[in-house]
Amino acid sequence: MRAAMWWLFWLAMFLPAVHIAERIALPDGMDQRDSVAYRLFDAKGNEIAGGSVRRVGLEGYVVDVVEGAERIVFEVPFERAADDDRALGLYFSLQEQTQEIRVNGTVIRSAKSIPRFEGMLTSEPAFYPMPIDSLIVGTNRLEIHKSLYGVDTALSPFAVGLADELIDAYRWRSFFVIDLGLISIGVQMFVLLLMALINWPVAERPRIRALMLIIALNAAVTYFMSFRPPFEMTFSQFVYVWSGLNLAIGLAVFAFAAHDSAIALPIRMRWVWVAIFAAHAVVFAVAPLDVDRVVTMLVEVPYGFAAIAPLVSTFLLARAVVQSQSARRFERSVLALSFGAISLDRIGSLVDLHSPFDATLPMTLTWGPILGTFLGLSMLLALAREAARAREVVDQANQRLAQALAAREAELADSFRQREAIQRQAAVLEERQRLVRDMHDGIGGELMSLKLRAESGSIDQAALSVGISNSLNDLRLIVDSLDSAEDGVSMTLVAFERRLRQQLAGTGVSLNVADHTANASGTLAPRQLLNVLRVLQEAVTNALAHGKATRLDLIASYAEDQGRFEFVLSDNGSGIDASRPAGHGLRNMQQRAAASGGTCTVDSDASGTRVRVSVPAPKEKALH
Repeated sequence: MRAAMWWLFWLAMFLPAVHIAERIALPDGMDQRDSVAYRLFDAKGNEIAGGSVRRVGLEGYVVDVVEGAERIVFEVPFERAADDDRALGLYFSLQEQTQEIRVNGTVIRSAKSIPRFEGMLTSEPAFYPMPIDSLIVGTNRLEIHKSLYGVDTALSPFAVGLADELIDAYRWRSFFVIDLGLISIGVQMFVLLLMALINWPVAERPRIRALMLIIALNAAVTYFMSFRPPFEMTFSQFVYVWSGLNLAIGLAVFAFAAHDSAIALPIRMRWVWVAIFAAHAVVFAVAPLDVDRVVTMLVEVPYGFAAIAPLVSTFLLARAVVQSQSARRFERSVLALSFGAISLDRIGSLVDLHSPFDATLPMTLTWGPILGTFLGLSMLLALAREAARAREVVDQANQRLAQALAAREAELADSFRQREAIQRQAAVLEERQRLVRDMHDGIGGELMSLKLRAESGSIDQAALSVGISNSLNDLRLIVDSLDSAEDGVSMTLVAFERRLRQQLAGTGVSLNVADHTANASGTLAPRQLLNVLRVLQEAVTNALAHGKATRLDLIASYAEDQGRFEFVLSDNGSGIDASRPAGHGLRNMQQRAAASGGTCTVDSDASGTRVRVSVPAPKEKALH
């Protein structure tokens, strides 16, 4: 039921358009006389037959060709009123091999015959103005000279009337069947090229190939109906090609509808093609093409097939629209209208059709050129829509991929941060283990030595006190470096400053600390921090013990461009006596700085001593 509603909807769209086009492309005053006179002439110009011929529906006045006849002259009388001086003209719905036209013996059109398959293929109209001086008041005599081709010839439906009215109808009909024909061929060829360049999904290819074949065949039929063939053809060749085109377009339309509707056929379409065209070739090989009845059958049978197949296919498209509920409704609707036009053209060639809205209005237009343009533009629009949809799908896929990548990157970043934290903790633990071993081997060994010497009486009270104090200071430095290693250099300096102030309490020595490492991007490993603290502690001890300093200044900084920490400890003591040889303290300071990958320089004069320690921040991998 719903499929029938879709079919009726397409019919309701198509028939009004047909009626309007037929109305504006056909003059109101078409001649309706029952018969016209004619004369047949041979190649030498001798009259060999004559008489009158009756009108055969919408075909006009058809005359059977007599053997030996080369030319025919139709004689048409018409009247002109005495008080009517308006310009008159002659309109033909089909031009068809017209050689010459005379009015009262005056030639108003003269041209050599152009070898075309007119009468069957061409749909080109014609208009000829009638010179005023060639007309007389009363009965005028019109002669239409035509060349003969095939088994019969016809004087197409015509009108003699006001030139302005006939020109409008001529222009509209020429636009529909000639101008749109040329446009449709170009548009359809362009669409074919686009469709051939697209890499269609495998499941879509049979349907697309059938659609491309329909467009190509429709363009070929339009060409044969509107333009001169590119090569000379005999009458039998023409009949063979024309009937073959009609068979092919009927098969292509049905093949497309079958693929689009997903109908399981009992036999593959390729074998249907082979069987039909093999039979087509056999019939033309044995058929006598000089018999009017045989030629009519060979043309009308393909016409009938090309008329029925689109009607069946249109219903299949309506059924597919109902079943699939897909987004191809527009495409299927356009194809349904095109299939209707194909069927209408063939049915109109078999029987006389009139508008369902006006029984006096004959349907004479060829709708292949008209719908061909619409079909090509609509398919171009469908391709553009599919391309836009494909881009939308790609954009959505890219967005989903970008979101997935962002989420994955976030997971990786979080995992990397966790791994980095674990590795940092592992590095710190490893440093702590080393420092613990240093404590065991260094401080533990020093304390054991002091214990043994004290028990043996080989050390005095003062030396024992100094040794124990040095061990305690070193232990404090180790604890400070371990506690604040993960918090950065700045926090380690805070702990070191607190120790120094406790150490300097009651000595009258002031301490000033300027720390510029709070926002440093780098840091130092626990062992590096310990070595730096030991160097600074040694410098403080020297300043107090030897330099008699009363002021200490500590400046810590970080050079981002070099990735290095720098610590400068200055005092206002008496400096280092240059005459005295360098002691173990200075060498120990330089060795410890070198063990941390840095340097230690000492600058001393009478105004005081400056110890500068420069240590590079380790690379990340150094912590791993």
